[in-house]
Amino acid sequence: MDTKSESIQEEQATLYELIQVKDKIRDAIQQFQLLDRMCNRAKEEEEVVGERLVGLQKEFPALINARLGETDVGVIEAEETVLANLMGVNDELLLCIENYQRMVRSNETVMRLTPTTTTSEAATATAAKPPGAQMPLSAAAVPTQQTNAAGNGPLE
Repeated sequence: MDTKSESIQEEQATLYELIQVKDKIRDAIQQFQLLDRMCNRAKEEEEVVGERLVGLQKEFPALINARLGETDVGVIEAEETVLANLMGVNDELLLCIENYQRMVRSNETVMRLTPTTTTSEAATATAAKPPGAQMPLSAAAVPTQQTNAAGNGPLE
């Protein structure tokens, strides 16, 4: 085989490898975007449930007090068990609300501290690298999803 044929075969092999890696990257990005959407949906659902818990917690003490107001002197022992159960539920409710509020604060902190990199910034960084240099893999280097002009889906 002559040198030119070998060079062409090497270029084709490199091109094939690049295409395979590009496809793997595209698959990984799609998986990441899917997980990110699922995570965001879960956060939204947690917010709805958390706000509902806060609303219920505001109602609950009044219900406990109303129940205590209905108590006859003769059934105090049975009412103590009911009251203990109600207070246990109230404590659990308060703990859930506390955890929800902690999650909201944590999410707000993460959102303030997370740098964002757009697809065009990542493309510029890739185009600017010298031949043979490797791009660092970091969260900041992962492109975010952008939609096409019509808003119908991700840019390819």
